[in-house]
Amino acid sequence: KPSLSFRVRFRLNRSLTPRSSDNSSGGMDHAAVNWNFGKRQQWSLNVGKQSASLGSWEFEKNPAYEYQYSDFINSQTNIFLTAARLGHQVNENHAFYLQLHNTWNDNFETIHKARDYAINGLEAAKLPLGVYLAWTGNFFGNKLQTFYSYNVSQFAKNKTNQSVALGNK
Repeated sequence: KPSLSFRVRFRLNRSLTPRSSDNSSGGMDHAAVNWNFGKRQQWSLNVGKQSASLGSWEFEKNPAYEYQYSDFINSQTNIFLTAARLGHQVNENHAFYLQLHNTWNDNFETIHKARDYAINGLEAAKLPLGVYLAWTGNFFGNKLQTFYSYNVSQFAKNKTNQSVALGNK
């Protein structure tokens, strides 16, 4: 039988100001509903503010213990985004995910101004969306855990961003 759950995570040490694109507080990391379904609950659909399916465990840690994220996580990517993620648990060791997401929680102009990036003639994309494809795997009795992802997105008009992340632990 299907199961429904939710996850909310709010950091009090972040700005309460609403973001210009998704209108959520800067302190809101998660506010999502998850639905598990299928004969063996092997399918999942997660909708709302959630973690990017980025091949990294860095931001899965409790933020009370993670004082400084890497520059890539902190400045170059949006790790807590509004998205819909479809997942399939193939077996107890492997799962695949497809996540459709907004590229940033703030609009084009706000991001460039806040980070002091030069716009250099770039324009905002009409529909700033992206897609993550991710795979998680466990090998050798969980001695090697993988979280690999590929992302393609567009934030600026006619400019496509692509990334590959290979997380191992």
